[in-house]
Amino acid sequence: MATNPDELGALAYTVYADTVGHRAVNGDQLPDWSGLDDRVQGAWRAAAHAVQLKITRDQEEGA
Repeated sequence: MATNPDELGALAYTVYADTVGHRAVNGDQLPDWSGLDDRVQGAWRAAAHAVQLKITRDQEEGA
């Protein structure tokens, strides 16, 4: 299971891109993870990290 922010960000983006057929809302082709600029990769890493923190806190609290 991916646990570091880089792996989680890449995993989340890849699943998202697969789910939407690698198409943006406007119909443009979405790039692979390696084709994203640092700002966009950083945003996906931050989002994935926030989810990871939420899951960890919930597990520690017994939720």
